Amino acid sequence: TVDVLIDKSKATAQQVPINFVVKNEELPLQVNNHCRQIFELLQEAVNNNPDWQVAEELAT
Repeated sequence: TVDVLIDKSKATAQQVPINFVVKNEELPLQVNNHCRQIFELLQEAVNNNPDWQVAEELAT
């Protein structure tokens, strides 16, 4: 599951803070499971978009 959280209170004309929360809803029986693959696809999409900037990255 990927939740997208938009913080309108901190939005400006030039930027809008967005948080992506990737949740693992399956048992982590394998390191490279479906949730890990989705996380990596999302991470790659953000990193390859010149209009987006990663401010902070957390993994738990």
